[in-house]
Amino acid sequence: MRFDKLEYDCLRSASSEGFGYYASEEHTKRYLLLMEEGYIKNSPQKEWFRVGVHLNREGEKYWKLFLKKLREKHGHVWKTNKDTQGEKGKWGSRVDVFALSEGNHNGPECKKCGFSFCQHCKSEFEIEECVNK
Repeated sequence: MRFDKLEYDCLRSASSEGFGYYASEEHTKRYLLLMEEGYIKNSPQKEWFRVGVHLNREGEKYWKLFLKKLREKHGHVWKTNKDTQGEKGKWGSRVDVFALSEGNHNGPECKKCGFSFCQHCKSEFEIEECVNK
């Protein structure tokens, strides 16, 4: 497993929580590598701008393992939709990416220390460790 920000960016953007894809040359090379390794659905590169890049079943498993390793490293335990919305939370165990919500900024909040960050301004790969780790 490559454990770097580029891998994080590509996996996150192609996951079910994704928001499109990165068009830079280095990201494109990594997407192609992930496709070659069998983690990204095989689709023509010229179509990526229109349809995006998507993980297949093996890719989703790889993304979950990557997140597990990342979260073990920084130690934060993010609030889930169930934590913030109760039993009626539509997405239940998914991380609540609106626990922090201020204008155009939103992101998760740690259950242990209260730390939060805007997921648009910073990536989970770049944050500091939990003070209550």
